[in-house]
Amino acid sequence: MRVTDKVIIAAFMLLTACDAGEAGKVDKMAASVKERYAPDKRTVLFNVSAEKQGGRLVLKGETTSPLAKDKLFHLLDSAGIEVTDSLQVLPGNDVGKNVFGVARLSVCNLRVEPGHSAEMATQVLLGTPLKIIKDEGSWLLVQTPENYIAWTQESGLTRMDSAGFAVWQSQPKLIYTADFGQALLDPSSGQVVSDLVIGDILVAGGETGSFYNAVFPDGRTAFIKKEEAQLLDNWIGSLNPSGESVLEIARQMMGAPYLWGGTSAKGMDCSGFTKTAYFMNGIILPRDASQQVFSGLSVDIYAGDTVSIASCLLHLRKGDLIFFTNDPARQNEENARITHVGIYIENGEFIHSSGFVHRSSLLDTAENYSERHAKTLTKARRILGSGEENGISLINMHPLYKGK
Repeated sequence: MRVTDKVIIAAFMLLTACDAGEAGKVDKMAASVKERYAPDKRTVLFNVSAEKQGGRLVLKGETTSPLAKDKLFHLLDSAGIEVTDSLQVLPGNDVGKNVFGVARLSVCNLRVEPGHSAEMATQVLLGTPLKIIKDEGSWLLVQTPENYIAWTQESGLTRMDSAGFAVWQSQPKLIYTADFGQALLDPSSGQVVSDLVIGDILVAGGETGSFYNAVFPDGRTAFIKKEEAQLLDNWIGSLNPSGESVLEIARQMMGAPYLWGGTSAKGMDCSGFTKTAYFMNGIILPRDASQQVFSGLSVDIYAGDTVSIASCLLHLRKGDLIFFTNDPARQNEENARITHVGIYIENGEFIHSSGFVHRSSLLDTAENYSERHAKTLTKARRILGSGEENGISLINMHPLYKGK
């Protein structure tokens, strides 16, 4: 038995010493497993409960982690607790064989619950490959390439089975590199098939003069100006991510409006902004600021136990991510709650989405000094040069984009 399993069993025994109900004991053990193997519900579902049914103890719920389920049953066996297994590993039978999807709109909105009035959790761009894990009629629970789980309308994507998805993966692609534009029905009419935003990906279908022929996931065909797009493989081959190249994309989005849950040129929140700047350099970051803070390598911005602007000036490089808390009193705490992120430029200046995308400074001598951000800066991370560390993926290596 592994040490971590022994620790969980010990914690379980301690927690349940005063709990005579067997279902309650199982619930507490499940909570211990969740904390260890599925701590972030944004990326791993683990909703489990136990109840008595006709004299039997039934384990109910759903999870996206076969590992977490296996660990729970291993611990139950070790504790001598017998249960009836009604814990479903997603995707379930409701999804059918079409367990993959590819976004078919320029920007698809994903929500925390299945409904238009629900809070927007994130967005995905045209051509984003998705795993489908639940089907509730016109709404699907999907998982993005960075493993983020949220609901989207079925009409926003094209569903595929494994064979169809493999075909899509193998086809040559285009990536849209202009901020905004249009896919046209033909080069001469000007009739629009769809709008496009930076980062959209389509299947490449050849060339016609100064246009690329493009194919949407649902089979629609269109023409895109060559000056506004590149062949995806050529684009990936030309990438040389650097602090300056990340900032070039970031500056391209100056003035873009803040949108909670937004990750596109149509509107972006703070982490959607950083995610977009890095995506257009071939790097996939985790979705939220509180997840990005664990990515890459830590950069020392402290002098002793206190955040130091002098240390920032000394150690930060172009393109580093800097993170903020919402409580100045917790600025220097290791576990300060992360509520904001920006991209460092140089000389104390950074660019971020707060109200809109703009520059601010940590230096009180600068015209764009932000006292609030200077007093809530708490951490910094270096993405560039860190490899695929702590949740970072590369587009050209990601199994959903390129296959195995």
